[in-house]
Amino acid sequence: MCRYYAFQHACAHTALAFAAFCPPAALRQNPCGERHIWQTIRLDEPCEDCCRHAAVDDEEEAEEEGEGEREQEDGEEVLV
Repeated sequence: MCRYYAFQHACAHTALAFAAFCPPAALRQNPCGERHIWQTIRLDEPCEDCCRHAAVDDEEEAEEEGEGEREQEDGEEVLV
């Protein structure tokens, strides 16, 4: 079983990162199909996907409240 690090985000999502080959896979330099979590690292921040979704949700709420009005300056639209 090849070894992986598990990054556990505050949003409860988990990401895996390759850490080391198991002895049989080391000969081929190709990870085997079995994953063994070597260490779990807990992170205080949410994952990137959750951050993106939160940012999009915040923008949509701002537009609904009228805070996302657009002004035109020198031919370019700018969010206010």
